[in-house]
Parts: sequence; C-alpha cells; structure tokens
Amino acid sequence: MSMRYYTPGHGVVPDALILHGLLKILHLNGQVEGCVENIGERFLAEVPDGVDLGVLERWELGELLELARKGVYVGKIKELQLSAIDIAGFKTWISRLADAYNSLIHMFDLSEHHREAKREGRGRGRRGGGWYTLYLPISSVFGKYVGKGYGLSEEAYIVCGSCFALATIGYIYGALKVRVDVNRGFTVFNFVFIPRSKMSVRNLLLLQRLGGLLWVRKRGISASLNMAGALIYALSVGETLYVASDTPAVVAWITERSDNNQRSHRPIVLDVAASLRFIAKLKLEVPQWPKVVDVLATNEPTALNALGEYVLFGGDPYAVVRHMLSALRGQVSRRGGGLHRFVAFMEKITNVLLMSEQWSSK
Repeated sequence: MSMRYYTPGHGVVPDALILHGLLKILHLNGQVEGCVENIGERFLAEVPDGVDLGVLERWELGELLELARKGVYVGKIKELQLSAIDIAGFKTWISRLADAYNSLIHMFDLSEHHREAKREGRGRGRRGGGWYTLYLPISSVFGKYVGKGYGLSEEAYIVCGSCFALATIGYIYGALKVRVDVNRGFTVFNFVFIPRSKMSVRNLLLLQRLGGLLWVRKRGISASLNMAGALIYALSVGETLYVASDTPAVVAWITERSDNNQRSHRPIVLDVAASLRFIAKLKLEVPQWPKVVDVLATNEPTALNALGEYVLFGGDPYAVVRHMLSALRGQVSRRGGGLHRFVAFMEKITNVLLMSEQWSSK
C-alpha cells in the first residue's frame, strides 16, 4: 500500500527543505522508489511503503548533535555552522535541533492538513513548549520580525518539532550551499532541487548527492559572485550529475552577514535542466573545467556571472566568451604559471556554449 506525505505549506523554502529531510530518511532506509509532485508551494511524495523512523536511532546525525551540544562541531554540523549567518544564535539552533531530532520518531507528521491542525504560522506559537522558530537559512523571508504599519514587530514564524527537524535535516543534507567571503562578512547562496512538475524519488535523491557546503574564501576583490555565477560554480566543482528523464528546478535564496547584521533575500525558482546538461557536457569535453571555474570564482567572478546568466536566461554567447577570455588572459598576465593552458581550453568551451542554445530551447 502506497503512502502519501504532504509538506505543510510554510513557503517554498521550508517546504523544499522538509521534502529533502523526508527524502534523506527514505534514503537511509534504502527506499528509492516513488514520485514527488509539485503542488503549488507544497510537495506531495508518494512512496510504496511508509517511512521507517527507527533508523534515526542508529544514524550518525544523532551522534554529531550530541557532540555539538558539547561545543564540538564536526562533519555536517561544521558545515551547518559555516552556513549559519546568526553566529551568536547557532548554539541555540543546535540545542533545539537535538531536542527535535530526538523526538522526531514520535512527532513525525506530514499529513495533508498538518499546518492547520497544528495551528502553525506567524505569531501563533506562544502557547507553551514544543514550538520552534524557523531560522533564516531554513525559512528565507519568514525570519523573526514582521512589518506592521511603519515599523517592525517581533512575531516568530512558529512550527512544530517535526517541521523544524525535517527542514534542518533537509538544509544539512539536501541544500547545495556556496559561502563566499567578503571583506566585512560573508554571503551564502543556497540551492535545493525540486520537481518542476513531477519527478521520481530516485532522481531527486541523485540530485541530493550535490548537497553540502562549498567555500570561496577569496577576499579583497570588489566584485563577487551573483546567484547565476554561484549556481554554475556549484554545479561545476561538484559531482557531474545529469537527470535525463526528469525536469528539475531549483529553489534559490541568499543569506548574508555583514558585521553584526544579517538578512535573507526573497527566494526564486529557476529551471536548471539546461544548466545541468551544459555543465555535464562541458566537464566531458573539458575535464579541466572545475579548475578553470575555481580560478574565475576566486579572481574574476563577473566572468562566471556572465556565463551563468547566459546559460539560465540566454543572450549573446560571443559576449560571454570574450568576457571569459579577457578574464583568463588577465589572470595569466598577473599570475603566470600554468594558467596559460586555461586560455587554450576556450575553443572547446566556446563550442559547448554555442550548443547550449539548442539545449535551452528544448
């Protein structure tokens, strides 16, 4: 008998992360069959068998959280710390996550009318214990404050422990995060794959393998990566994955810290089928591409931004080629060494780039 699980409807970012939290638990049990459907800003997962939550008692995340409670951050928890823009509040996040994780086996709930039944939402949770605030990285626009009149009032967006635990698990294991250091802080570009309409559980789990943290540590340059450039960078330096039989999209949002200030940008949903095909072909034709893209990301990010914008939205491929060629030649003149060989790859890169016009139209 198949089981149906609905994400609660907290918004596209929390729901995408809750979906990936569910997918991760399915993966731990070896459950890879089924499908996921996009139903507005919610997702419906239909799988042959129910979720076996007993695996949580044996999973390494429980041990990592116990270490984190003692102030020892390693593995995936260290990645989460580096992605968190509320540095002072991270210890609280971990403590709350440990509580929710330990209770998830009893609290798990992805029923169709979960949000209404639990009365989750903005400012609804001041009714005693058992409620959790969605932190900015796992909620994007919800945060802790809401505009009222001409000011801000403190009204946390409250969810149950099941939603909080699944969203954080999804962020840890399902979100692809690119942290870019800047002079007064850092920016985190967050990406999580979702079905544009409908996808198999197996293919979403394949894309989930890209999840994790990438760190661009270069400081001192005035320009930086934008969303499009960060996406191309993330897809280029990670595993080469191309899901031919399904049409994925990606939820993308930015979190930033500058001095003691933090903020989150409104999320967007991007069609990434052409981007995945482009990167797979590029890495096949130019195996050195990950090294080229690393040089561009840390030294000439605007060239990578131009490439990303072209692959996502179209434009003039020759202008992109000129931009990239100029950037690489500039690096050769400044740094020398073996960088001159990167310029020689531009012919193959150009050929693949021109082919992407055909891919993006399909």
